Amino acid sequence: MSRVARIPVPLVKGVEATLGAGEITVKGPLGTLKQFTTPNVKIEIANGEVSFAAADETREANAMSGTLRALVAGMVQGVSKGFERKLNLVGVGYRAQAQGDKLNLSVGFSHPVVHQMPAGITCTTPTQTEILIKGVDKQRVGQVAAEVRGYRPPEPYKGKGVRYADEVVIIKESGPEPEMIDKKESRLRRARATRARIALQKVNRLTVFRTNLHIYASVISPDGGKVLASASTVEPEVRNQLATKGKGGNAAAAKLIGERIAQKARAAGVEAVAFDRSGFLYHGRVKALAEAAREAGLKF
Repeated sequence: MSRVARIPVPLVKGVEATLGAGEITVKGPLGTLKQFTTPNVKIEIANGEVSFAAADETREANAMSGTLRALVAGMVQGVSKGFERKLNLVGVGYRAQAQGDKLNLSVGFSHPVVHQMPAGITCTTPTQTEILIKGVDKQRVGQVAAEVRGYRPPEPYKGKGVRYADEVVIIKESGPEPEMIDKKESRLRRARATRARIALQKVNRLTVFRTNLHIYASVISPDGGKVLASASTVEPEVRNQLATKGKGGNAAAAKLIGERIAQKARAAGVEAVAFDRSGFLYHGRVKALAEAAREAGLKF
């Protein structure tokens, strides 16, 4: 059973839920929402809670029980507290003004942009550079916010445009003083690009991840659904082999993991892999692991 579906959804004060023919309705102080249900998920409303369970042992039923639970939890929050998305305008002359169910934007075009708000969505502009989009439907609030942001997404050089209030904008280096860059996001972007290229090759993938204290390696099947071999410095056997017990954050530990993952991969019938650095640069511990794996007979 889905771990998400195991937790019932409590109905807060003022919120009611009813089951109909193929749908569940949630009514609260801020409005009413409906969600289609599926016959492979059992839904019960009792003692102020909504419970979910898979009707059979299939994978689809297990997945849908967790999905429906998450959707209904969002509906309860929506009709009781509501959802909102905040957008900020960054740029000289950029401004926004809400007029009824319309949002007027001046975002650098030769003409003003007018966005019509759908039913159930309200928009306010506390200041000329702030936009608040509110509603009871989480999906619709997010969709409207994305549409407004889409008129002028943040550009990569100075970050000008319409951005989410909590959005981290990656700014490219320019001039003698580089701008601030989110290193983690840059690494993840490199990792996504690498994995997309490896997926086209349809080969086994050796992926590496490191922290300050440990390093991890796994050989993953071409479809990404199965781990064929794994090794890390958190394994008790590896800890005992390290020169300094418990220290897995150095090149010697990485070399040991490289040898170990190569042995395990070959034992599983894997002779060649594509190397996935998870966006880390090829030096230090990542390089030591890769070279040790090659020396141990694993082909890259």
